[in-house]
Amino acid sequence: MIRDFVLSFLFFGMLMTAFVASFTESSHPRTYLTLRASPAVALAPARITLLAEIHGPITEEWYCPKVEWTWPDGTHSSEESDCPPFGEGEGPHFWSNSVLIGKGEHTFEVEFSKARRTVARARATVEVR
Repeated sequence: MIRDFVLSFLFFGMLMTAFVASFTESSHPRTYLTLRASPAVALAPARITLLAEIHGPITEEWYCPKVEWTWPDGTHSSEESDCPPFGEGEGPHFWSNSVLIGKGEHTFEVEFSKARRTVARARATVEVR
């Protein structure tokens, strides 16, 4: 009798774990932005490559955003893609840029916006010795 109870309890626990995992993964996916700087530590003068990447499902909100880079000296540059309407094709999922910098700690920022509204923002810091 105790054995049956333990087996039922274990089976119910595994069933609930599978249900929660499938509900979390399929019903509520999360889309987010990352910014990587490579290398993170370098000797001056250093060429730094930046990679901004969208992770997760691409919804209309995340599709074909305006990309604005903020450089360590406070200047900005932006780019917009000419993408087909949402659902007819896939736009880019990552953007990269490269910059030559001198000694110091430098912070880079990338912002994705759509219709003048910020969708996501990410930062990366690089140390150049």
